Amino acid sequence: NIVYCLWRMNRNRSFAMLIAPGSWHDLGCSAAMAFLWIGSFYLYGMGVAKMGQWGPAIGWPVFICLAIGVAVTGGWVRGEWKNASRPALRLLCQGLLLILVAVAVLAAGNLI
Repeated sequence: NIVYCLWRMNRNRSFAMLIAPGSWHDLGCSAAMAFLWIGSFYLYGMGVAKMGQWGPAIGWPVFICLAIGVAVTGGWVRGEWKNASRPALRLLCQGLLLILVAVAVLAAGNLI
């Protein structure tokens, strides 16, 4: 990926964008997000291994539920939802509740 990006930047003569004001902050945030993303998969793998036979069936839905919950919470804290309409906020809350119920049903189904 890095080689392709460098090739494209060379072809488009856009290397100057790397030293533009604010670009180093964006690059640092991108690197942090990449580290957290791949780290979450490593932690998921370790967690699933420790969950025993139910790990694969319960681990992935819980992982996705947490990923969506953290993303929505982060967006809420940063103000991404401040101008959303009431129906949109209601739909968001209903969707999060549906995800939680689905994970609970999967977990209960695997215990039977």
